[in-house]
Amino acid sequence: MIALELSLVLARQYLRNALLVSLLIIVPTVFISTSYYTTRATDIEIIVTMAGGRRPIDVWMPDLHGAIMVPIVTAFLAGIAGLFVMLDASRADGRLAIAGVSPRTLAATRVLLISSISAGVAFLAAGVTMIHSRPEDIAVFTFANVLVGLSDGFIGALAFLAAGRLGGAYLMLFVPMIDIGIFQDPMMISGEPPAWMKWWPGFGGTRLAIDAAFTGRGDDWAALAAAVLWAAALTMVALETFTRRAGLR
Repeated sequence: MIALELSLVLARQYLRNALLVSLLIIVPTVFISTSYYTTRATDIEIIVTMAGGRRPIDVWMPDLHGAIMVPIVTAFLAGIAGLFVMLDASRADGRLAIAGVSPRTLAATRVLLISSISAGVAFLAAGVTMIHSRPEDIAVFTFANVLVGLSDGFIGALAFLAAGRLGGAYLMLFVPMIDIGIFQDPMMISGEPPAWMKWWPGFGGTRLAIDAAFTGRGDDWAALAAAVLWAAALTMVALETFTRRAGLR
């Protein structure tokens, strides 16, 4: 309960950060909307999960580009938000510890903040794409992007702790683009991707989102399991890392 109350207080502080709020609102709107109007108007064949197997279907390329931009933008912004949260934590958690807040509570607060911001970014990005094209299964499409956001939000936070502010920012500029923008993008990788690409954090959530967008059946259970496992594992790693870090202060 203390962690929840503290996270709400800190969330209000972030809402007063005009740069962060502008970044979280403008980037999805501009990038996702632009993708619809700059993509060649033609069909493209992609492979989706249908009837218990992987099947090729033809989809409208602008719709595909708009759909894939949602997890790309979500991963990028969630990672940057995670980096912002831990940058603030490096300045504020020492004072909170002196005030009597336990390391576990501090860690839970940061986990809640990153989770809520990542989920908010995913909902916003999904909402922008719905202005232009309606996914067949909106609920699963949005949920899949939330899972992508959670994973990359904690990757961003851990990248800051491992590489610092500048190094973490560079990592979160390149990792989502390489993972989702190249390895998981049907416009970049035709057919079924090689097995090693499926080990990346963006695989499960992105595949589930694409299936939900174009088949109306977000039922790729292997992709769902991969996305949930990545999000859960990174949450636990972040919680433990944040707790140890707070305990050293």
